[in-house]
Amino acid sequence: MIISSGIGPFDDRVGGLRAGGLYLLAGTPGAGKLAFLLQFLAAGLDADEKLAFLGGSSPDELFEQARHWGFEGLEEAWRNGRFAVLGYRGEYPRRILQASEPEEAFGELTEALGGATSRIAVDPGTLLWETRAGTAMANAFLQWQEASGATVVATAVTDLSDHLPLATDWVVQRATGVFHLARLRAGLRELTVHRIRPPIEDPDVITLEMRAGAGLARPAGLPDRRTGDVPSGDRRRLVLLRMTEAITEDVEDWLGREYEVYETRDPLELTSLLQAEHWGGVCIAVERAGIDDAIQVCRTVRPMTVGAVVLLSRGQLRSSDRARAMEAGADDVLRQDVVLRELKSRFRRAAACVVGEREAWGDPERPRPIRALVEPSAFTSEVGQRLNSASLGYLTLLLVPESVGPDVLSALRDSVRVEAGDFVGRAAGGYGVVLQDARGRHARIYMERALRSLDPSAGAPEVRILTSPEEADEIRAALDA
Repeated sequence: MIISSGIGPFDDRVGGLRAGGLYLLAGTPGAGKLAFLLQFLAAGLDADEKLAFLGGSSPDELFEQARHWGFEGLEEAWRNGRFAVLGYRGEYPRRILQASEPEEAFGELTEALGGATSRIAVDPGTLLWETRAGTAMANAFLQWQEASGATVVATAVTDLSDHLPLATDWVVQRATGVFHLARLRAGLRELTVHRIRPPIEDPDVITLEMRAGAGLARPAGLPDRRTGDVPSGDRRRLVLLRMTEAITEDVEDWLGREYEVYETRDPLELTSLLQAEHWGGVCIAVERAGIDDAIQVCRTVRPMTVGAVVLLSRGQLRSSDRARAMEAGADDVLRQDVVLRELKSRFRRAAACVVGEREAWGDPERPRPIRALVEPSAFTSEVGQRLNSASLGYLTLLLVPESVGPDVLSALRDSVRVEAGDFVGRAAGGYGVVLQDARGRHARIYMERALRSLDPSAGAPEVRILTSPEEADEIRAALDA
């Protein structure tokens, strides 16, 4: 049986959790692991299940957090006996750490739970298995979890590196699912599915936002990145906004073959659809004379969807119109009279830039993660390779003056998404930041979020923003200067 985790974007991606499974949630302090556990428990409360929490928080501390994130029903369930809160207090932690007979420690835990329990949250879980007994304790924990029949989510303060303690590695290898929650700036979080059974086709990063009254939720505004945020089941659903009667028959036939198309002639209906459901993309068909209205539609719908937005024009547009459309939120601007092979390639490339499907389309050049501060020659070489790639998507380069202090440089480096292909290096007499698959609007959001935690009296540095492919030549010239 599949049950809800309580976190909508996560359930959209993985389909939910397997009842009776063991899930390990890793992350550094402050990543939001406790909020995840509270939402997991609140979902069980909604399903009329019996719940338990085992951890270092007292009931008062736990319910204060629950109220902040909007899960007030947990306290009432505790008072009514539906929710057990067991703390790592008294002699129990010492007995766990020094236990020579692991089964005794978990037998005491079973007795404390007082009967069958559907969901158990453990924070931190490592206290139950990283003990003197080593992997024997980890194995006893796994046997206890399986015998309990409960769905258990346990936390671990780790980044899931290759050098895990043996006991934690034992649990990682045998868990039903292993997730990692990372903290970004301005309340955003990245949830990565490292492994889950049954496996999913799309293990990409899920962007979440921590909000009072909602916990971990889909970002309310436009994320600085959209990679991986479209549920895989929705990627073939396309809304076609017809702002012209003239769409060539071969283009219309191709759209119908490639996508599940819903057609509308009303921009207001388009916004209603995007607010109500997930869509893999939006196609806006327009005449040259209506380009201003189409650009306004792009600007309106961009914050409403994490899918690709493609503008399909009848006739040649001015380069300034194309630039305005891209800046307003379009991921590509195409003419109807392009050959179908190019149409197919450009649509897929636009989608790949958004949902991280390059590997699915056979791209052998997915950017490698670059974590260190890159030296000038290597920086210029890497950017040049990406500009010349026939398969990589867009990129935006930010040129930052060398006069910025170490705090600003540190904030810029901390805010890039290395796994998405971003990196920072020395360039053009200062510093360069590459945001892969990003446009100018994403760069400005990135800068705002990166600098938000710094002293506002210092002022924001003057940053030059260049976007490929439109400004590829300017990027090359700036790096060669």
